[in-house]
Amino acid sequence: MKNNYVGMSPVLAVAIGVALICLPALADEEGSTIMIGTIVVSNTDEDGNALAIDLETAEGTYTIELSGVGEDLLWYVGETVEVEGLVTENDDGWRSLEVLSFTVVADVM
Repeated sequence: MKNNYVGMSPVLAVAIGVALICLPALADEEGSTIMIGTIVVSNTDEDGNALAIDLETAEGTYTIELSGVGEDLLWYVGETVEVEGLVTENDDGWRSLEVLSFTVVADVM
C-alpha cells in the first residue's frame, strides 16, 4: 500500500510548536539592565507596612514596580541584591524598574 500523505508529521508539528513557545522565555529580555543595590522602603502606610520600595545603587535610585517578581523584593528590605530588569525614566528623571529576576548578594568580608 502506498502512502500518499504529504505534509508535516503531527509529532514534528507539536515539537516545533513547543519550541516556538518556550524559546522566547529562555532568551534575555531585550533592553534589560543588570544592577546591584540595596532595597529600601520609600513609602509606608500608617501601620508602618511598606507600600513602595526602591533600589538604591551607585548610579541612583530606582522605584521598584510591585508586580510580578518585583513584589517578592518586599521580603528583602535592607538586603543587597543583583537585579535584572527594565528601566523606565519619565521627563522629570524619575526612574522605575520592572524586575525580571534577582538574587541576594552575600556580604563580602
